[in-house]
Amino acid sequence: MPRPALPLLLAALAPTLSVPALAQCTTLTDDMLITQDTVICPGTYAFDDPTEDGVIRIGASDVTLTLTGVTLQGSQMTGYGILCDGYHDVEIVGGTISGYRSAILMKNGGGHRIAGALLSGNRKRPVTNGPGDFLAVWPDWAGQLANDQIGNGIVLVGISTAVIERSVAANPNILRLAAMLLGLLVRLVQYLC
Repeated sequence: MPRPALPLLLAALAPTLSVPALAQCTTLTDDMLITQDTVICPGTYAFDDPTEDGVIRIGASDVTLTLTGVTLQGSQMTGYGILCDGYHDVEIVGGTISGYRSAILMKNGGGHRIAGALLSGNRKRPVTNGPGDFLAVWPDWAGQLANDQIGNGIVLVGISTAVIERSVAANPNILRLAAMLLGLLVRLVQYLC
């Protein structure tokens, strides 16, 4: 019986074929510092962040953190699942983060991208449906924290640019927020015209 030609052909072409290596994953640890492209191993991880300095801390610019298949769960509604302060061009891909003050806090940087993340089930700040909810508190970060004005999915502070795509931070207050912001925008346009 003749041998199949396909295995011989593959053997002959093997030196010219390039097969990408599978990305190695890293098991998530509490207070993990990310300074290079990192793929976290899929699974469920339970860490609280009582010191509010981030379970995962971004420690360098130009890094990608891949969380596909990862669930990061806090239980105290304090702290942050991911904290990035002062870095640029950070990409966070995938993941489910809940049980924190905010799933992701990014401060003082820019050029970030967050894609394909589920960031629901984090702390919800009280909304009073008045202009003071935003105009009076947004310039004052420390005051916002003291008055419990920060919470839920993604918080951006002092960020020049960020792209958020295919991510969800479901919260009934979001609808009220959107309606209030639309009302403020309409009033601003009326004032300027």
